[in-house]
Amino acid sequence: METKIEQHRILSSSIRETYARARSVFRECASSISDPSLSWIEIMVLNDLFAHRKEKTSAREVAARLRLSKASLSQNLALLDAKGMVGSRTSTKDRRVKWLYLTKRGEEWITRVHTSFDSLVLRMGEGISPEEREVALRVLEKIRENCGLLSREQKERKRLSAENEEGGKE
Repeated sequence: METKIEQHRILSSSIRETYARARSVFRECASSISDPSLSWIEIMVLNDLFAHRKEKTSAREVAARLRLSKASLSQNLALLDAKGMVGSRTSTKDRRVKWLYLTKRGEEWITRVHTSFDSLVLRMGEGISPEEREVALRVLEKIRENCGLLSREQKERKRLSAENEEGGKE
């Protein structure tokens, strides 16, 4: 019989293997689209800017979301700018603030990556029932919570869900 620590080690190992393979597959997916010269961090920056394209986003916000140092992000933004993938505009309200945006080339590239990745995700999810998917998502959210990795939105959703459950018990 496995001890609790052995069970957690097995789970941890499985998560690491899955993460490493998913990251590798995403890289392969991204590099097969057009520009294999992009680093993993550059791809993640493009993806973050794409996810937040409808709002003004500063380098500080991107660095915080991706858990990157300002220096690392700055270096990667310079590379992406040189490749014509991102640009920046100075804020009209505060000249010290620069808003980042995807250029047309950057947005087209990341859109192609998402399309390719979406078909891959659908293949990976074949044979997984909605109930199994829900359990997996709850387990992963609990792991992120235990590691202090829940986003503000996830924490708020969890708080509201707990309040709704308490309200239903009264």
